[in-house]
Amino acid sequence: IKNTNKTKRNVVAAGDIVRRTKRPGRNNYKSKLEKEFREILKDQDEKFDYETIRMYFEYPAELAFYMPDWVNEREQILVETKGQFTSKDRKKALLVKKWFPSWLHIFVFERPHNKLTKRSKTTYAMWCDENNIPWLGIGDMWSNPKCLSNLIRTKRNGS
Repeated sequence: IKNTNKTKRNVVAAGDIVRRTKRPGRNNYKSKLEKEFREILKDQDEKFDYETIRMYFEYPAELAFYMPDWVNEREQILVETKGQFTSKDRKKALLVKKWFPSWLHIFVFERPHNKLTKRSKTTYAMWCDENNIPWLGIGDMWSNPKCLSNLIRTKRNGS
């Protein structure tokens, strides 16, 4: 993992992971869901940092990056909290999965049973299941504080 330096332009390529040298402030979350997830994490055994790395990948014909909401670099685990799960989010998730196969990518949805679109029969949860991406609902985390740790353990043990 490379460190960024504001005074020099770093050359990055698809497959690189770059650590941010400037850390976001404690209360600089982009959504209420991210702030709520942080509160739940306080009582967890798992250690995650907020938006500390950028993961570069090729977005068909161009270099792009993804900054996961929550990162456990040591264990190579990403957690993305989502209210809305747009087509762009889904494409990005599949590209990150392709470019960073050793990382465990978990979605935490505000409403996992929302449909992808008004006409779709597929929910956020169903899409994740179809694409072998683990997910949780934020409500699951409130009712079962160990569900994130259990999910990580299960996925790491090959289930």
